[in-house]
Amino acid sequence: MSENSPLLLNGKAVADNISPPRNNGGGGIIVTTPSLNESPHTPTIDTGSDRHRRSSVVAIAAAEAILQDRKKGRTQHAQQEYESFYRIPSLTSIGSLEADVAAKERLEDERSKTKQKISSDECHSVPGIIQQISSQIPAVIIAAGLNFMEGIPFGASYFPTELQLQGKEVLGFRMFLFSTMIAQLVITFASKFDNGIGLQMVENVPFCLELARIVMSEQSDESGTTSTLFFLFGVSSVLVGLVFYLLGRLEMGRIVYFFPSHVLVGCIGGIGVFITITAIEVATNTTFSFTPQGFNDSIVSQFNLLLPVFAFEIFLRLMMHATKGKYSLLPPVFYCLITPVFYFSLCALGVDIDDAEDAGYFFPPIKSTESAFSWSLLDIFTEIHFWNISWKAVFKAIPTMMSLTAFSLIHVPINIPAFAISTNTEPDMNAELIAHGYSNFISGIFGGLQNYMTYSNGVIYSKSNGRGKCSSLAIVALTGFIFIYGPLLCVYVPRCMAGTLLLHVGIDLFIEGVGEYNEFVDNCGNAINVVLVLTCHVYSFFHFS
Repeated sequence: MSENSPLLLNGKAVADNISPPRNNGGGGIIVTTPSLNESPHTPTIDTGSDRHRRSSVVAIAAAEAILQDRKKGRTQHAQQEYESFYRIPSLTSIGSLEADVAAKERLEDERSKTKQKISSDECHSVPGIIQQISSQIPAVIIAAGLNFMEGIPFGASYFPTELQLQGKEVLGFRMFLFSTMIAQLVITFASKFDNGIGLQMVENVPFCLELARIVMSEQSDESGTTSTLFFLFGVSSVLVGLVFYLLGRLEMGRIVYFFPSHVLVGCIGGIGVFITITAIEVATNTTFSFTPQGFNDSIVSQFNLLLPVFAFEIFLRLMMHATKGKYSLLPPVFYCLITPVFYFSLCALGVDIDDAEDAGYFFPPIKSTESAFSWSLLDIFTEIHFWNISWKAVFKAIPTMMSLTAFSLIHVPINIPAFAISTNTEPDMNAELIAHGYSNFISGIFGGLQNYMTYSNGVIYSKSNGRGKCSSLAIVALTGFIFIYGPLLCVYVPRCMAGTLLLHVGIDLFIEGVGEYNEFVDNCGNAINVVLVLTCHVYSFFHFS
């Protein structure tokens, strides 16, 4: 070993021979290093050509401190720090450090390839295939079940209650599922994640209602209203898709981080308030307004319909508090149990199901004698008739569509990094933006709604051991089955289940926008968030005054 060779300090004999650095007065730094051919205390001068090695001074000083600690009796802790620290050469050049990092990366890459090869070999064997399929079944059922449960309340919230549209709940339900299927299909092949879950962008429900009210102010006939409204839905999705695609293609993924945080968080809180109000409307089948008459019609006179919603929500909150958030599957399992518990309660109280239906506890039944495989399946694709579109309403809706597009951009920089951290995956923001562009554009050209990769459902799916293209395609297939037969099952789901889910999501979003964020901002920031939440409802951001 030469004087200038990197020194691995792994033994006590070498470590005890290290002495602190000192300046030689001539611009060089004297460090004491042992050598095979010289005494342990022979000085080696670091000249100007070797100045890049001065970073070793810190390492030697740290070594001396560790040795002093060991002499004081802290042998075990100091030895662990010592061995951990000196796995990298102490007196090495920048080039050597880079070579060490590169070697470590190659080692990790080889390990990853080995694991993939083992996994591939297992998948090509019959027992491996059976084990893989059986391990994915619970995750696929959970993901598709969440799509069904969320489709019921949100499908009923796309259209205002004052809009007289036959079968609008079924129409909205299938709109939700179609957009979700498109998102899942695109994520399967275009996303870098192997366990991502697509979902209709439910946070945009307020914008859908605002677009509907704009169209209703210009058109009164049902055919013209639905033609214009579905056209606006499709155009909005196409705009969102184009913006996502351009941001990703131009490698401007980081630009979405420059939105003011107070504005984004305030809007999230406002969305939470609006979804909470939507929960009241869905549970009572009324139109809520911030007036004495609105409180009386939607809350006071319909309190019997809201009582089970409040009871289920309070019980869920208590369970989450008691478990301290340890069980991510608690909310979806709880939602699944609401329907059987409600039926059991009716039976225990001696209430007939027909009487409960007449009292408004269930969604109205589908008044159709057609089979599931009828032309009504294509209603969401055949509602647009260009000769019935009100172009005045389209022009009037441009500001709302622009707001919808801008608001849709905030979900990717929130969901993708959070999901990447939760699943220990390195994200590619530009690739994910392009994938979102494809999914929204495809949905839009069919008159569908906006979609995205969801965080909450994705984490539940990932923790259920769900991953891979086959599993993702199975979710698409099962969601397609729900698309066909789901409306026949919706009539057996009580309104309180949909109301509880919406109320829970609304409260969570409000807490996220106004409550939890308070830890990171000052009083001025908190005031801005609260003002933005109020502005969303007092003025025409959602036209909800």
